[in-house]
Amino acid sequence: MANLACQFRVSTRAAGPLRRVTVQVYEDLAELREAATRYVDAEPHHFAEALGVCHAYTDGGTTAALIRLWRHRLGTSVVVHEVTHAAMGIYRTDWQPDHGHPNDDLDNEEVLAYLVGNLTSRIVDRLHHHGMYP
Repeated sequence: MANLACQFRVSTRAAGPLRRVTVQVYEDLAELREAATRYVDAEPHHFAEALGVCHAYTDGGTTAALIRLWRHRLGTSVVVHEVTHAAMGIYRTDWQPDHGHPNDDLDNEEVLAYLVGNLTSRIVDRLHHHGMYP
């Protein structure tokens, strides 16, 4: 079992249906990378440079993504980067089939922006709640 600093779920309805994202914060970066590698059955060094990883699911289930973060890199850049991967998976599943790509229309771009903003704010709130920020 992983040595996690914390684990939690957040949810959004920004693209319509309820979608949940699980967040795991790892104490050890090597453990994060190993877990991500095992999860997708990747080559051994596939995530060698990763400071965070998002596994987005596009099967339409309620759980839309698993985000893995390293406790020592919880800055805006890494968190928003991984959230954007999750948001794109949700967008592709819930919005794109009926409305098109985000760059096709300003309203579509707004849905993507709301997904990123909504998930990021909820994740940062939970990270504060779990004492991950000083």
